[in-house]
Amino acid sequence: MRRIVVIGYGMAGHHLVARLLRAGRHTPAGDFEVTVLGAESGAPYNRVLLPEVLAGRIDQRRIDLSEPDDSRVTVRAGVRATEIDRERRLVHGDDGSVLPYDELVLATGANPVLPPLGGIRDEHGLKPGVHTLRTLVDLDRIQDQLTAVERGGAALNGSALNGSALNGHARKLRAVVVGGGLLGVQCARGLTLRGLEVVLIHQGSHLLDHRLDADAAAILARTARGLGIEVHLECRVRSVLRDREGRLTGVQLADGFRLDADLVLLACGSAPATGLAARAGLAVDNGILVDERLTSVTDPHVHAIGDCTRVHRSLRAAHGLAAPALEQAEVLAERLLGGPALYQGSSTIARLTATGVDVAILAAAPSLVAESRPDHVARTVRLTDPVGGTHRAVTVHGGRVVSSVLIGDVSAAARLTRLVDQPGPLPENPLDLLFDTAV
Repeated sequence: MRRIVVIGYGMAGHHLVARLLRAGRHTPAGDFEVTVLGAESGAPYNRVLLPEVLAGRIDQRRIDLSEPDDSRVTVRAGVRATEIDRERRLVHGDDGSVLPYDELVLATGANPVLPPLGGIRDEHGLKPGVHTLRTLVDLDRIQDQLTAVERGGAALNGSALNGSALNGHARKLRAVVVGGGLLGVQCARGLTLRGLEVVLIHQGSHLLDHRLDADAAAILARTARGLGIEVHLECRVRSVLRDREGRLTGVQLADGFRLDADLVLLACGSAPATGLAARAGLAVDNGILVDERLTSVTDPHVHAIGDCTRVHRSLRAAHGLAAPALEQAEVLAERLLGGPALYQGSSTIARLTATGVDVAILAAAPSLVAESRPDHVARTVRLTDPVGGTHRAVTVHGGRVVSSVLIGDVSAAARLTRLVDQPGPLPENPLDLLFDTAV
C-alpha cells in the first residue's frame, strides 16, 4: 500500500485527491491510501469566489467543494504541518501526530502580501478594521463587522463608528482598498454593493498593470469610477491611522494626505507559501522548484502543485489563478498512479466578474505559443470604445489565438478560450474574432 500525504486542502489539494480516486479505480498502480492535512478547520471551498460572497452575489454555502466518501482517504482538517523529515519520510502535525509517507505532495498555496504599513499588525495578527481576503476566516472577519454595522448599534471597529452611529442617519461607511489588481478591483466593487463608499488606491501607473496596457486600464478605471469607486493611481499608503482608543480612522498617504476610513482591505498580491518546504531543505525560488513531473528538484519523493509551486526554468508563474493549479493536480495524479504525464504549462484566463465590471484576460501556455509557426508574425488588433466602456483586443500567431483582453463586453471569451487551446481555423481578419459572427 503506497502512502500519499497531501499538505494543503485548498483547490489544488482537493482536485488532486478527487483525480486520484477517479483514476485509481482503473489503474493497476491504484493501490494507495491518502492522508490530507488541511490547516483550515472547515470543508474545502472555492477560494476564487470569496469576493462574490463578500459582494452578496452568492451564498457562502455555494462555494463549498464536495468531500471524498472513500475509505482510501483520510482528511485531517484543522491540522497544520509543522515539519518534514525527508530522511525518514515523516510529516509532523501541530496536533502531535507523525505521518509516514512514500510520496509527499505540497499544496500549501500562497499567503497575502502585506505592505510595510504602520499600524496594521500586532502580536495577534491584523488589527481591527484591517483585512485581507484569502481565506474563509478573512471573509468571516469582514462579514462580522459589516453585519454588525448593518444591524445598527454596533461599530465597525468594535466600538463607536468614528463617533457616529449608522442607525442615526450618519454618513456611509468608508473603505480604502489598497491594490489595483484583479482582487482589489473586485473587492472594491463588492464593497460598494454592500453600501460602502470605496476608495481604491494603487501605486502603479494604471489598474491591473501586470496584465493590461494603459489604454485598456483607462477603460477599466473609468468604469470603476462610474460605479462609485474613487480611484487613485500612482499613490502609496504610508500608514493606517487610529484614534487614542485604537479605533481605525483612516490612512495616511506617502505625500502626507489623509483619507478617512472605517475599513482597510489589503489586496497587494500573494506570495507562495514555501516556509515549510524551505525548512525541509527543498529548493525554493519564488515557489517550490519542481520539474515537468511536478517533482521537487531536490527530492524525488516530494511533489508540489498550485500557488506554492514554480516549475523549474519556467519564465512565467501563474500564482493566484485556478486553471494552472487544477491542471497540475491532474498531471500529478496520473504520475502518482504510474502514468507518463508531464506538465507543459497552462493556458490561463483571468476573470473579473462583478456587477457592472466584466474583464477577461486570456494567455496561451508557453508550450502552445512555441508551436506557432516561426515564419508567421504575431498580429494584434484592438477595438476600443471609451464612451461605451468596452475594450477588445486579440493577438494571433501561426494560426492560433495566443492572447486576448476583453473589458466591458466579454461575450467572445468562451470562443476565444477555445481557440487558445485549439488552433484555427481563424478568419482572415482577426478583428472578426471580436464579434459574435466570428468563427
